[in-house]
Amino acid sequence: MSRPSPEFDLDSALHHMRANFIQCRDFGHSWRPFTATWDPDYNVYKTALRCSRCFTKRFRDISRDGQQLGNRYDYTDGYTLKGVGRMTGEDRDHLRLESLTRILTHPSHDHQDAKTSALPRQSGASKKGHAA
Repeated sequence: MSRPSPEFDLDSALHHMRANFIQCRDFGHSWRPFTATWDPDYNVYKTALRCSRCFTKRFRDISRDGQQLGNRYDYTDGYTLKGVGRMTGEDRDHLRLESLTRILTHPSHDHQDAKTSALPRQSGASKKGHAA
């Protein structure tokens, strides 16, 4: 998939994304049963799950034997980042940091400070080669 234009700022887009969307992207969706019906025309069960956090819906076709034949998603408005395509590993790193800043216990830190100052630090005594 194509990457966004150079002017696209992923950190800014993530910073403005709703917290429940960030959490679903970081932790995974919290799926709950929504509907299930039998479709005799296609000889499949049609099921829908809905995320209790972001309300995305997942639709699945399940065979009579329980095999998942296919699925698709209906994302809530604002969940997808327009023009980004599939997120890279580095993109996901940025997403995890944004998720952390949303749940830090020190909300007085600004976004950039929280990324650096809230990280665990080694004490001088525990550094390799230094006496206690």
